[in-house]
Amino acid sequence: MDSEKLSYFISSAYTLNFSEVARKNFISQPTISNQISQLEQELGVKLFYRNGKKLELTSEGEYFLPIAVKLLENMRYASTALQQYSFGGQGHLSIMLSTTSLALYRKCLEVFNSRYPKISIDAMYYETNKQVDLLNKGAFDIYFTAEQIVSPRNDYHYINTVSDSLALVLPKNAPVPEDLNDWSCLSDIPFIALDPTMFSFLITDVEMVLEARNFHPKIISHYNRLEDILIPIDVGSGFSIIPLAVVEESPYDINYIPLPDEFGIVSRVVAWRINNHNRSMELFLDVVRELFSPENKQ
Repeated sequence: MDSEKLSYFISSAYTLNFSEVARKNFISQPTISNQISQLEQELGVKLFYRNGKKLELTSEGEYFLPIAVKLLENMRYASTALQQYSFGGQGHLSIMLSTTSLALYRKCLEVFNSRYPKISIDAMYYETNKQVDLLNKGAFDIYFTAEQIVSPRNDYHYINTVSDSLALVLPKNAPVPEDLNDWSCLSDIPFIALDPTMFSFLITDVEMVLEARNFHPKIISHYNRLEDILIPIDVGSGFSIIPLAVVEESPYDINYIPLPDEFGIVSRVVAWRINNHNRSMELFLDVVRELFSPENKQ
C-alpha cells in the first residue's frame, strides 16, 4: 500500500468522481480506476460501488476513509521527518487553505519562511464542506478558514485575522446598478451560483443579500470552486455574488462592487487544535499573532 494509492482513494472518496481526480492529477481516468482497483485487491474489500458513471463508497470504503487519511498523514510525516533528520532540518508543518485565504497565507509564509527556512510545510486547499470534515479529523496542524466554521467548536483555538465582505461581480459590459438596493438593471442577466453542497454558510449569506433587495435572479449554472465562477463572468455569461477576497486576487477583466456590511461579513481566522504540541506550529502562530495584532492590522 503506497501513498499514491491512498491519495487517489481519499480524493475519489471526497469527490466521488474518478475523472475529476484524474484531471487534478494530470493523469488519465483509467489510471485512477486501476490504482483504486489495486488498492481494493490489497485490502481484500470493495471500496466503491461503480454503477456506470455513478460512484459511491461502500460501507468498507466509508470505514477506511478516516484510516486512510491518517495513514497518508503519517507516511508523509515519516518521509519528511527522515529527510529533515538526514539534512539537519528543523521541523514540519501541515496547513489547510481555503480559496479566500491565499493572500493571507502568502503574507504569513513570507515572514515565517524568512525566519525558519528549514521547516518544511505541506499546504493543501479544500472547499468549505471538506474543511468541516478535516477539522473533525484533526488532519492538519493549522487551518486557514472562516470563523463561522470553527467558532462553534470547543476543541479548537483561533486567531482573528481579517474580515471579508461580499462583492457584486459583473462582466465588463454589464450595467452597473446606481443604487445598490435596486438591481432591476440586472434582471435579464443570468446569475452564476455557488454549489450549495460546497458552500452552505456562504449560500445563506448570498440569499440574504438577494432577499433584502427582493431580487430573484435566473440561475443558469452552479460552480463548486469560487475562483471558477469568475470564468463565465469574464466572458460575459452572467454575474454573481462572491467574497471580495476572491475578486481582488483575480486576473480577469471584470467589474466588482463591495456590498454593504449588513450581510455576508466573513471573519478569516487561523485555527489550531487544542493539545497539538507541534513546535513548528507554535512558531507559525507567533508570526500570525505578530502580523494580526490590533496595532499591526492594516
